[in-house]
Amino acid sequence: MDTDQPNLYDSAGHNLEIEKVVEILYELILADENLKDTFKDINIDRQRRMMSKFISNCVDGKKYNQKYMRNSHSKLNLTEKHFETVMDHLITAMQRVGVSSAL
Repeated sequence: MDTDQPNLYDSAGHNLEIEKVVEILYELILADENLKDTFKDINIDRQRRMMSKFISNCVDGKKYNQKYMRNSHSKLNLTEKHFETVMDHLITAMQRVGVSSAL
């Protein structure tokens, strides 16, 4: 990574309020008919903490362990559509918090 260039987290600065993004994200997920059942037996507070950490790592330019992610989601029978829908909700949540669409 080029250390002279700001990463996404630095570029977003104080506009990126990760906890607020995650709060909105799970409001959207839990209201989504195609996703909400996936989270019915999950400790949602723990899930929010894990998602906050995941987003923090992503926007800070750190790599996340793909093998761990694949293994932790493999038992859920998720499809590409599930992941795309979560990403759409994440984009919406970030926009609502005020993260620039350029980022």
